[in-house]
Amino acid sequence: MRKPYYRKESILVFYPHGNLAIATNLNGETVKIERVEKSIQIGKSALFARLSKNLLQSIQDAWVSERCFSLFVSEGDNVQKLRAIQRNGYLNAVYESALPEKSRTLVIYGWSMSENDNHILSKLVSGQPKKIAVSIYKTEDWEDKAFEMRKRLLNTYKQKFMNPPDEIVFYDSTSEGCWKN
Repeated sequence: MRKPYYRKESILVFYPHGNLAIATNLNGETVKIERVEKSIQIGKSALFARLSKNLLQSIQDAWVSERCFSLFVSEGDNVQKLRAIQRNGYLNAVYESALPEKSRTLVIYGWSMSENDNHILSKLVSGQPKKIAVSIYKTEDWEDKAFEMRKRLLNTYKQKFMNPPDEIVFYDSTSEGCWKN
């Protein structure tokens, strides 16, 4: 089991297909792009001003300077995506170690569970969570989408010869406090 980082009740968040703030530098190393903040002295006085860039500006600066490139898997099918994950140390560690880790509860936010992501779903269910909470954007056909997601989850459990989870719930991805699931 992974130990919480800094706090007793931390929630670990992973990006199995990358993230704009996770990048590969010119040496091929995986790095995290962070918001830049610095203080500058105004004239000879003791007054200081804080200059700050938001994270998106820091990411854009890294791209423009060509110091690094965001690590984001966008290859086509399931097999191509898996190969891209295996080529990167961070993504492969998340895939091989974090995703299949045993857990009681799994929260999925912002993911459609499409067929080209079967590799991720298969790894997630191998941790055999007992409760799965899935965010869903409530459009007119949200119930049909939820039905398809539930079916995909249950079929993946069945393929791995596992008992299904005790509970699968769907929650509105735009609801206030949706991260508390």
